[in-house]
Order: sequence, then structure tokens, then C-alpha cells
Amino acid sequence: MGLSIYMACLREKKRYSTAKSYQDA
Repeated sequence: MGLSIYMACLREKKRYSTAKSYQDA
């Protein structure tokens, strides 16, 4: 259970950083 939450957290963080880089561009 903890692992799935951790993976979901990483996925959200990655998507957030990608969207942020798109805004900066």
C-alpha cells in the first residue's frame, strides 16, 4: 500500500515539474 502511494506521489511530482517547465518556456 505504501509503495503504491509513493509511486503515485512521484507521478504527480513528475507531472507537476513537467507542467512547470512548460510554463517557464
